[in-house]
Amino acid sequence: MSRIKMYPTIQAKIIAETGFDSELEIAVLNNLIKKRKFQNELAVPNEVINRILYQQILEEMPLTIDEVEEVDYEISSKDYLNAGGEGTIYSLGNTNVGKVLYANRTGPKVNYSRILEEGVRQELAHRRGVKVPKVEGIFKIKKEDGKFCPALVMKKIDGFALDEFPSTSRDEDERYNFHLELGKSESEKARTLGIHNVDFGTCNMIADLRKKQTYLIDCSDWKIDGVDFKEIKYPGDRK
Repeated sequence: MSRIKMYPTIQAKIIAETGFDSELEIAVLNNLIKKRKFQNELAVPNEVINRILYQQILEEMPLTIDEVEEVDYEISSKDYLNAGGEGTIYSLGNTNVGKVLYANRTGPKVNYSRILEEGVRQELAHRRGVKVPKVEGIFKIKKEDGKFCPALVMKKIDGFALDEFPSTSRDEDERYNFHLELGKSESEKARTLGIHNVDFGTCNMIADLRKKQTYLIDCSDWKIDGVDFKEIKYPGDRK
């Protein structure tokens, strides 16, 4: 049985805060986290859970652009869905979307560290049970000029951003208010897990009318207790 691979500083903090220092104890904690039973099984602080999940996810993600796999997705202007801040969203067929984060919003230089960090934040939130689009991974997708660029690929949500809700009278529309309250509740649930939605707003909530669910999006600046993205340096090129 092998110990979870951790950076020494994180491993030392977990041992200090939990007393878990044996291979068996850490493996048990790891297994409970994967099964999402840790809240009922062990009184583990959010910051400890988040740090372990953070390390697990980092081990699964490509840490440099050179490690990112090229896939068959091709994007053009017709696939454009939305843009805001540093990111541009493209449709990737019927089931997925891809988000590209640029150093200067529209490019041409891709900010890979931001793509990686948003992917980690979103996947961590998903594993803790927060309703965010499921991350499929980071892949290189082909642009119109034939060049590949890295993108955060995630499941497409069949719905509307709340600020674009199809209603002539949003405040009086029961469906709008229903999904708005769901979004608020989901953001509050995330907070109790040590995941802070610092960019809360109707433009960052998607209502799936068919499933009667509201998903939180745009995790790029979320704060996560126990995780300092500046503390751990990713190897290789972060650009």
